[in-house]
Amino acid sequence: MMLVGKAVKRINDRRFLQGSAQYVADIRLPGMLYMHVVRSRYAHARIRSIDVNKAYKHGARAVYTYDDIDNVEIDLEPAEGANLVHQRVLATGKTRYVGEPVAVVVSDSLTNCLDAAEQVEVVYDPLPAVLDPFKAMDPGSPLVHEEIGTNVYFTWSKQVGNVEESFSKADVIVQTQMWIQRVAPSPMEPRCTVANYNPSNNSFTLYASSQNPHRLRSFVAKKLGVSENAVRVIAPDVGGGFGSKLSIYPEDILAPMLSKKLQKPIAWVETRMENFYATAHGRDMHGKIELALSRQGKIKGLKAEITADIGAYPYGFAKAMPLTACRMITGCYKINNASVKAVGVFTNKTPIAPYRGAGRPEAAYFIERAVEKAAARLGIDPADIRRINFIKPDEFPYDNGLGMVYDTGDYGKALDRLLTISNYKHLREKQTELRQKGVLVGIGLSTYVEVSNFLPQPAYVRIERDGSLFIYSGTSPHGQGGETAFAQIASDTLGIPLDKITVAHSDTSLGPPGNGTAGSWTLASGGNAVLAACRRIREKMMRIAAHMLECRIEDLEFVDGVFRVRDDSGRRLSVEHIARAAYDINGLPEDVEPGLEAVTHYVPELTFPFGAHLAIVEVDAETGQVFLRKVVMVNDCGEVVNPMLVDGQVVGGAAQAIGQALFESLEYDANGTLLTASFADYLIPTAAEMPDILTDRTVTPAPNPLGAKGVGEASTIGLAQAVVNAVEDALGRSVEKTPLTPYMVWSILHAFEK
Repeated sequence: MMLVGKAVKRINDRRFLQGSAQYVADIRLPGMLYMHVVRSRYAHARIRSIDVNKAYKHGARAVYTYDDIDNVEIDLEPAEGANLVHQRVLATGKTRYVGEPVAVVVSDSLTNCLDAAEQVEVVYDPLPAVLDPFKAMDPGSPLVHEEIGTNVYFTWSKQVGNVEESFSKADVIVQTQMWIQRVAPSPMEPRCTVANYNPSNNSFTLYASSQNPHRLRSFVAKKLGVSENAVRVIAPDVGGGFGSKLSIYPEDILAPMLSKKLQKPIAWVETRMENFYATAHGRDMHGKIELALSRQGKIKGLKAEITADIGAYPYGFAKAMPLTACRMITGCYKINNASVKAVGVFTNKTPIAPYRGAGRPEAAYFIERAVEKAAARLGIDPADIRRINFIKPDEFPYDNGLGMVYDTGDYGKALDRLLTISNYKHLREKQTELRQKGVLVGIGLSTYVEVSNFLPQPAYVRIERDGSLFIYSGTSPHGQGGETAFAQIASDTLGIPLDKITVAHSDTSLGPPGNGTAGSWTLASGGNAVLAACRRIREKMMRIAAHMLECRIEDLEFVDGVFRVRDDSGRRLSVEHIARAAYDINGLPEDVEPGLEAVTHYVPELTFPFGAHLAIVEVDAETGQVFLRKVVMVNDCGEVVNPMLVDGQVVGGAAQAIGQALFESLEYDANGTLLTASFADYLIPTAAEMPDILTDRTVTPAPNPLGAKGVGEASTIGLAQAVVNAVEDALGRSVEKTPLTPYMVWSILHAFEK
């Protein structure tokens, strides 16, 4: 039975269900010490002095400040055309955000470490903090980095077509401004590292909760002055990342540095509060969008200005995210005239890094909110205005003029499917009935296109003598189910049952360097690498089988794990039979080397998943509370290897999109102190807040061997704006900011009443 396309249960879940999974915090090494980071209490301050003496009296084995160690620089984003700044592992001279490391304490236990860290006395001279990116660009604003003389990290712009003419001839111009708030990725497992230095060969082993172990290995090797083969990074079971574990952080180098200095294993486990103010945040973009339209709803032109608050330092993809938002801002629509501008701005806040979408959610949010407002302005049904402007299926591949060439798409098919399964016409009729009774019911739509599959991935595949299979992927799955999908692909290609397949990843000593997990590329890139390696092995097996059966290769066929002669099915060999022969040099053709293994590096083309989402809300006019009644999502991620894994990604992403729309927001006071540094203040949706969810798919294959597109970020890219559009529809009043908390919604209603 072929497994690709089937809802196969995940092959690696037993250890999680039995409580035997191993995370970094579970690791115990002989003689292990613990480290804790002393962090800045000020968003912007000069460090006058640091006194560590009391810490030693409270159990510290060692305390280090910037004067005590080789204070290496963190690798920040090497962005062309941007102002270069530096961050050291411990703040030197001044601090630039609350939570920036200023000292590190080492002790025999985590409890002693925390107690000793509280005794480190840091004297600061507070400086004015700048928290608003627009105020940060004003002349005379406090400078986050004085050495560059500005708070602007970069500016970028691009134009296609004749934008000014399209606006001058427009029947209607819709202008809107929106702010996507700053959010916390909030993985279940905070960041953790255990580092162990081996003095006998000057090597390091790191256990790290990382999305990209190979990148971390390269960074540690470079900063500690050793070769990459002297550093082994293992990401064991990882409790989520959502982009926040892609960046390189100060703790990533402090742990191995101190392990070498103290000749002991060093463990660091981030607290939940630290995760809020020291791990990179997400989103925080402002969009000013203008659409030029005909009276019939055809979009003639677009102007977009995107301002990104990147925080104190440019962590990974700080420039790439707003640029991606600009390049994808036209969404599913054929817009021939567009001008876009992006500005990245430093503020005294925690750095921003990718968060499940990295620029694509922002692009989809901005254009879909603007299109919804245009529909309301013109009195056109939101579904109809989208259909009027869709890129047609026969126009692919489609160049949007802003730097993206969409591979394949059929946006109308996804929207039609959504309207059918949601019974859209009936929903609108029911909405009219309820409104006549004073019930504030809203229906919101969103259609989206995104881009994924950015980087190449390797795969190493080996069939053992007994016919079992070992796969190493350069990706780094941690919850998505990639191991199961890889095994399904390999099983179908090589005829080996799942129970004889082992899938490994996230250990830099086991296979070729890869790019970890991000950008929805685990299957579309990593899966294609596995497929290519398996096909290469199968070709070699065909040569061995032809030799053993004394026939031509073209006379063979491979069916159900058996190589057989087409016209004589009795002449056949199993995979196990060929595997044994492959390791017997005496039984091989003269030009065939022993063994069955292959290494491939799949170099991808960009893929462009898409979909259509709908949300139904009811708003309590007295309290402002939003009740999300139902969500319907139709996604197109190309050919599907495992529909159960796809549904898991879609529903999980929906929770984060709903959180962004209704609950989550990182809030600072005027001095730059984070006010929402625990789950008591930073609200994420629980099962009780999740609505009924109906999911479905259309299939538009991508032009790659699997036909697959990404799906890991589909919901965070497509759903949040559907929820906000629904609330705006219910209120009949403009919404510009999120999250739509009861107070926010009540204020919108009240402001208009006044």
